[in-house]
Amino acid sequence: AVQSGEIKFDQNAVIVFGGCNTESTDQLSNGQVSLALSVTKQIGITTYGATGQVSPELDVNGKESGKLITDGNWVKNERVVSSSTVSFKLPIIGKISFKVPKVTYKQTNTGKVLDPKKVVSQTSNSQ
Repeated sequence: AVQSGEIKFDQNAVIVFGGCNTESTDQLSNGQVSLALSVTKQIGITTYGATGQVSPELDVNGKESGKLITDGNWVKNERVVSSSTVSFKLPIIGKISFKVPKVTYKQTNTGKVLDPKKVVSQTSNSQ
């Protein structure tokens, strides 16, 4: 549905994968990427995935704090678009230059605790 255009995401959209091992590459073959990174690459939005087991964080009274903890690490996946200038010389016309977009993917270890509300509010405030 995403590829057919039925589902669209805002440029600043973020997906937090609250499941276990969504950033794990342990069981993948060469060339395969994690679920979270795969979504970033396919859709172009920021994702967060965990390299280990995920559970809700509990406060001192045993109540859920709203944060998610992992025994691995949370990884933020971002699409980074930059450009470089390509120039060449043509007879008669002379020098021609144009910018070529370059897409890379940045992965950042964000620690063992993730606050989904904070991630969403930071995204909303950056617009």
